[in-house]
Amino acid sequence: MPDIERDYGWDQPGRKLVAATKSNDTDDPAGISRAIHIGGDGDIKITTAGDTTVTLAVVAGVYPYMVKRVWDTGTDATGIFLVY
Repeated sequence: MPDIERDYGWDQPGRKLVAATKSNDTDDPAGISRAIHIGGDGDIKITTAGDTTVTLAVVAGVYPYMVKRVWDTGTDATGIFLVY
């Protein structure tokens, strides 16, 4: 049986989904994600693990961005979950 903590790398699929906590002041309390799931089209403003902040126009889907913050201001896409 694999050791989840030792053998589970960033190249593996996500183990859980956590609803994003949108904030203009603090990073997501669950930590840096391995991807972001968008349920409804719109704009998302995110800060990545590399400290890049960008606003993207997105359609529903899963995006392979390591996200540490989903901004409240600048985000109107819906159904946002972070993949861990």
